[in-house]
Amino acid sequence: MNVGEKLTIVTYNTMAEAYSFPKWYPWTVSEIVRWPHRSDLLRAEIEKYIVNELVDVFCLQEIDEVRLKDYWNPFFKQYNYTSIFKLRPGKKRDGLAVFYRQERYLEEI
Repeated sequence: MNVGEKLTIVTYNTMAEAYSFPKWYPWTVSEIVRWPHRSDLLRAEIEKYIVNELVDVFCLQEIDEVRLKDYWNPFFKQYNYTSIFKLRPGKKRDGLAVFYRQERYLEEI
């Protein structure tokens, strides 16, 4: 990345499955809280940014470790993004994932 070049970062709290119990959200339809519905919507939103080259770095909060491996890494990899992941301290199995195009913006973190 050159000095003065614009860097755009977008962040989302994806609500880890450990926190997505419909009974915790009685004011909404239970299906909306479930992973399959939320993941499709979030993926479509992120994909709009990627295909239009509007965002350089994505920060996804509350990413389940399992979903990072089976869903998010394959999704971002098809667009040449790589990731850094840090688990939340404690017993929870979610954390923060940062996805970026290493060859374009960062030589090494």
